[in-house]
Amino acid sequence: DDDTDDDTETQQKNQKSISIIGKFTVTKRQMGIIAAMFNGLWGGTNLVPLHYASHEGFGGPMYVISFACGSMLVTIALWAIRFVYELYRLDGAVLKAFHALPPLYIRQMWIPGSLSGILWS
Repeated sequence: DDDTDDDTETQQKNQKSISIIGKFTVTKRQMGIIAAMFNGLWGGTNLVPLHYASHEGFGGPMYVISFACGSMLVTIALWAIRFVYELYRLDGAVLKAFHALPPLYIRQMWIPGSLSGILWS
């Protein structure tokens, strides 16, 4: 009976915690707080380069275009890294690696994505 109770407690604890690279274990609450802090730091420092660019005479539309091009290049690079990872994981099967990538949902997302881009700029 004690072994069953211990197994149940262990399973419940594992459901409430997240293992990071097998070395660190945090609860879902702690992971949420870490993610919120990262999001705040990332979003808060996102436009710091604009501050320094304005001292050099860059700003406004010139900076927005540069920012958009940089974002596009980083996004493409991350997709390429993910594709190479899937190739490695699936032993070089190109078609399987392509289908393992997350879907883009272009038909559903083109209107909201376009509107958010227009409103942001």
